Amino acid sequence: MEPSQCFVIVERKALLQASNLKAVDVCFKVFYILDISYPWQCSTTWEFFQKVAFGLEDAGGNSKTLSAVIAMRTTLKKSVEH
Repeated sequence: MEPSQCFVIVERKALLQASNLKAVDVCFKVFYILDISYPWQCSTTWEFFQKVAFGLEDAGGNSKTLSAVIAMRTTLKKSVEH
């Protein structure tokens, strides 16, 4: 089932997005640009997007990468090499 509309909520304003992918992209960028901590319930997912999909490290480069993100990055690199 595909949703007919997708929104990102910022400052209590609903911003209509063209697709689910665009909504995830905008949502991630809002977290990152505004330097908002990821909610703990989905921090692994957002960290994956940040470090693997976008190739962005934490400011200062001193944050530990979650082991689940490291494992997924390694698996993806191996699958691309083969």
